[in-house]
Amino acid sequence: MTDGRMSRTLVSLARRRGRLPALVAALGIALVLVIGRLLNELVAYLGGSGFHAAAVVDYLPEALPFALGVFLGLWLIAPLADELTLPFVFTRAALATAAGGILVIVARIVIAVTAAVDEGSFDGAAFVRDATLGALAGVSSVVNYLIPVLFASVLLWLWLRAHPRDYAVSGLIDEV
Repeated sequence: MTDGRMSRTLVSLARRRGRLPALVAALGIALVLVIGRLLNELVAYLGGSGFHAAAVVDYLPEALPFALGVFLGLWLIAPLADELTLPFVFTRAALATAAGGILVIVARIVIAVTAAVDEGSFDGAAFVRDATLGALAGVSSVVNYLIPVLFASVLLWLWLRAHPRDYAVSGLIDEV
């Protein structure tokens, strides 16, 4: 792909409408994930394990890329529209969940690379270990967060049915 064609494609993607509903759904998912983690830490604290604020901060490299992936999934890949049927809403929500899981893997691999580089040397064993854990975190996020994304997507779809858009939306999945 030439640079000119690639830049036109990127500009075309950036101009797609429907960002706001996808953003609201993704922010809702991010909020649910962070609050869920805080509640888990609170339960652990009440159970005598102590509160570990670092566990919540360490969770952000998973929650934020996941929410970003859901946003991109519901905006660019497979946006929701009021005329869809429920099975299509579920399918598109699953695709958005997969996009979130992929971004978790990518983020964790980037973190693994930076952690493995130490003053000019590269610790291959640490990278493989951290990248493997990152891949498992991505798969785990898909499994753990599919239901919340399905729920948020159905809520968004119901809202869109009550408030139809005055423009058509389509995603990359619709162009295949």
